[in-house]
Amino acid sequence: MNNIFKKYYVSVFISNLGNACITFVLPIYTLELTNSTFHLSIISAMEMIPFLILGLPFGAVIDKINIKKMMQICDCIRFFNYLFLFLVVMLSEINFIIIAIYICAFINGICFVFHSIAESTLVPHIVEKKELTKANSLIFGVEYATNFVVPILTGILYGKDTIGFFFLFDSFTFLFSCLILQFVFVDKSISERKIWVKLHFKELGCEIRDGFYILWQDKKILKMLMVVVCSNFIIISYYNGLLDYMKNQLMIPTNIIGIVEGIYSLGALAGALLANVLTKKITGLKILIGCIGLDALCRLLLPASHSFLWIAALMAIIELTSAIINIMVITIRQERVNPEYLGRINSVFKTVLLGVNPIGLVIGGFVLSSIGSLNTMIIISFLCTLLFFASVVIFKREYNEK
Repeated sequence: MNNIFKKYYVSVFISNLGNACITFVLPIYTLELTNSTFHLSIISAMEMIPFLILGLPFGAVIDKINIKKMMQICDCIRFFNYLFLFLVVMLSEINFIIIAIYICAFINGICFVFHSIAESTLVPHIVEKKELTKANSLIFGVEYATNFVVPILTGILYGKDTIGFFFLFDSFTFLFSCLILQFVFVDKSISERKIWVKLHFKELGCEIRDGFYILWQDKKILKMLMVVVCSNFIIISYYNGLLDYMKNQLMIPTNIIGIVEGIYSLGALAGALLANVLTKKITGLKILIGCIGLDALCRLLLPASHSFLWIAALMAIIELTSAIINIMVITIRQERVNPEYLGRINSVFKTVLLGVNPIGLVIGGFVLSSIGSLNTMIIISFLCTLLFFASVVIFKREYNEK
């Protein structure tokens, strides 16, 4: 890989350290404060609602703006966002802390809209097309590697006296990520763009329409979107249910939960490394369907598990399949879409994909509160099995292509 990508990779690594820390700490801390899976679901939804509002408009302008500068601005905002949460946790009462978590989740969701679309659009500009799968595998790989190490360390250090410092650590990782991005030099087609452009309402509508039209013309990507959207909607509350199941039903201590999350993140790391190997021998869609089937099988087995090691092993396989699916989806999209339109396609794809998540989280929150985490996980596993058979039918023609 070239030197530009290596610098970008360092930035990704540092920001992922903070992300892994906050992803582990915030749900557990929220559950301890509220003792409610419903609050957990609403906070998760707050992070995704901005995509419903901003995803399509941002996608309409992303191919015209300086996406590197946009990523830096998002990192700076997230630095101040989690610094604020650190101060609130250290100085405030419980009720205000919960409100602050809601606010920070929403702000983080706004930054996620801009940063995630910009990130997936930037990669094809700094690596050659033939190296896209390798680049995406490395990017996802470092994410999963940090998700393996950080939860274990965080679980050991976690406590009432240390909780605020996790938010402080997270804030500074975004600051360092922003500074390193300054040394990632991109071609003039991006660097000479303005940080923002003004579009009239009519122009904005035309750009959004073009994104949907291009997506509609490519049936392979369209079908892929349909399957992944259904999958996201079904499983979005699964991890909240699993956390509640481990913590409140199996009574697994927080430090052991950290080890469990670390172990199954190792599966995701293996998936990121395996994806690059599999694509050399098997078509992307065959890999995609196979992973959906294996994921469903593991989810069927998991509700019968009472040992944290058995849960960790099954979740490792689930995370392995998820990692491969993520890499296949983004690589197929990057390979098939002209870079000139990639930003718009990414925004449409992610807006639809993540737009269903708040609905799934709210519904999942009600279901979790009504029938409990174990029964919810069983229902989700059967729905995943149905989705596997549906995907075989949907991709029947493409599946037989060499």
